[in-house]
Amino acid sequence: MIEVGGKGDFFGVKLTFPETRVLTEQLNQFGPRIADKYLKSAMKKSSKPALAALRSITPKGPTGNLRRAITSKVVVYRNSGTGVLLVGYTKAGTGKARATGGKVKKGKDRAFHAGFLEFGTKERTTKDGSIASSFKTLGAFSFKKGGSPGRVRTAPKYPKAFSKRAPKGEKVRLGRTPALATDATAYEMSSGSMKNLLAKNLTVAVENASREVAYLMSRAA
Repeated sequence: MIEVGGKGDFFGVKLTFPETRVLTEQLNQFGPRIADKYLKSAMKKSSKPALAALRSITPKGPTGNLRRAITSKVVVYRNSGTGVLLVGYTKAGTGKARATGGKVKKGKDRAFHAGFLEFGTKERTTKDGSIASSFKTLGAFSFKKGGSPGRVRTAPKYPKAFSKRAPKGEKVRLGRTPALATDATAYEMSSGSMKNLLAKNLTVAVENASREVAYLMSRAA
């Protein structure tokens, strides 16, 4: 089961695997401390196919911030003894970042546009003025001859820099971002591999938890 959205310092897809309930219940018999330890480890290891899929379909963009923000997280709900795997992007504004030369910064928490990528946007225009430029956000660039109507060629080229202008008195049309549904697509690409991995990793987790409990009991005897 999947659910796309934000949670705390995370934006992405929430994954639950009811098929592994029996193995999770077996882990829970060892107590919350040991169960949480091995459940988190097993689920974290099982996130690798989803992370690889998400990296493969996430656009690099002019800053690379989206790919830089890709992460996974495991949340254990102790009341029910179940675990949830979160795969997606570090929520913007929750960590440190460094300057790029303009207002936009580089960092793992700079994926402000993750929601736009997932759900898309409506047709957009500049709020005012007939010129749209990345000069302030991405830093300085130079102009080159040529270019399509309304767009000026830049060095570095788009998307690392851009400049567009509209006829005097009109706003610049910035287009729309289509919904790429990267998180949901990554899940579809990797769900089978993750389920198989999780079943194997949880089986090993139950065995290792059993050994740890036996060892602790032998020391206490």
